[in-house]
Amino acid sequence: MTTKKILIGALLIVVSAIGVKVLAHSRLSKEEKVKHITENMAKPLSLSEGQKTKVFQINLDRANGYEEAYKQGRKKSFKMLLRNGSRI
Repeated sequence: MTTKKILIGALLIVVSAIGVKVLAHSRLSKEEKVKHITENMAKPLSLSEGQKTKVFQINLDRANGYEEAYKQGRKKSFKMLLRNGSRI
């Protein structure tokens, strides 16, 4: 019985820690997220500062593309709802 309580307590601690990390990451700006991604890429690849700058710009362009695609998808979905006569 005590082992069960210890395992459940450890599981709760791990889940809480993961939740806090996810919440903190979701509050970062797009640029901060891209910088974090770039830094994680730069370490194993041993990128120079110039290469980091170029990779950062590529990652930022990609993030902007995802954001634009998301917005276009939302607009398209909204137009389809209006066209089908659905009410929000």
